Amino acid sequence: MKLENMKMLPLNEVVSLNQMMAGDKNEYVTVFENPFVGTFKFKISTPKLTSWNHKAAEIVGIQHDTKTNLESIFLCPNQFEEFYLRLINNKKIEDFKFQVNHCENKINRWAAVHARYSSLDGFVEGILIDITEQHLQMLELQKLNGELDNFTYHASHDLRSPLTTIMGLTHLAKRETSVDSVGIYLQMIEDKVIRMDVLLKELISVTYNNKSEVNLSDFSFEQEIQPIVNEFKEQEHFVQVILKIKQDRAFSTDAVRMKTILRNLISNAFKYSDPCQTDSFLKIDVRVYSSHVAVQLKDNGIGIEWLCKDRVWEMFYRATTRSTGTGLGLYIVKSMVERLKGLITFESTINSGTTFLLIIPNLFRNEIDFHKKIAIL
Repeated sequence: MKLENMKMLPLNEVVSLNQMMAGDKNEYVTVFENPFVGTFKFKISTPKLTSWNHKAAEIVGIQHDTKTNLESIFLCPNQFEEFYLRLINNKKIEDFKFQVNHCENKINRWAAVHARYSSLDGFVEGILIDITEQHLQMLELQKLNGELDNFTYHASHDLRSPLTTIMGLTHLAKRETSVDSVGIYLQMIEDKVIRMDVLLKELISVTYNNKSEVNLSDFSFEQEIQPIVNEFKEQEHFVQVILKIKQDRAFSTDAVRMKTILRNLISNAFKYSDPCQTDSFLKIDVRVYSSHVAVQLKDNGIGIEWLCKDRVWEMFYRATTRSTGTGLGLYIVKSMVERLKGLITFESTINSGTTFLLIIPNLFRNEIDFHKKIAIL
């Protein structure tokens, strides 16, 4: 309203109008300085940001003393082009999700933008919301859904296949009159039952890891590794095991998961030893530190193809035609290592062998600190 028109109004109306304008200004400032939502403004013709609040700067990683082109906060140019065209055509845009070109983290930062374009003054005002956590949760959910579909398909197939074979062998055994022939069929049936038992145990391990909390307890690598090695020494052809364990301090972890990880890795070393080698070996080196344990398992087995390196952690993936396993072993290892907040890597050369390096945090110190805090309280 023009000043001369305001002078023609009664004094009480002028005061009321000034109060209303002051209220609108305060409301705008309150919205603009919202600590939870990013707000911004830019000119559609440039388009350069003319103003933004602290939260917007935090979300997209820009400084208040810089002149920023809106396009620069989009990691993907195609996303910016889509956003810009939709804004011009529709005069508004709601819940547009894009990957942020953040100065500190360009991979995992995502935001949602809501904006309106006023053709009268040529400016766009909008809000930004950090959806990084929600986006990562969505990706994790998609991954879990994919794994669930894969799990259901392969589990049902791998369970039905030996059952069908057992049914066929049973019918053949019924027709036999020779005790020796029946014994052969029974041995074949036993082999299939053992395979099913292995599969069911590994399926239980997958479910356990997904559903059970991490339960801490003291863990002795000497007491736990030697029985596993003895078990496979009796079942497989000869592999010389060289075991070195240095544990002069307490180590705390989830015993069930730790034993499962070690068992699967040791099992693979025996299972995929090279039959052409006369001196097959498995070297296990365990070193316990105050912060973590480092376990190295080195063998001279058949090795893993380099092209399969990233896929061996996948559910039901078999890296060699020689594999008689379920394809779940290394998937379970990787999943359990992640639940324990650890790391696992490996190097492998065909016909030369494989070396796994496993690092798991020692939670003993954290547990002591926790109990100290409880005692103080």
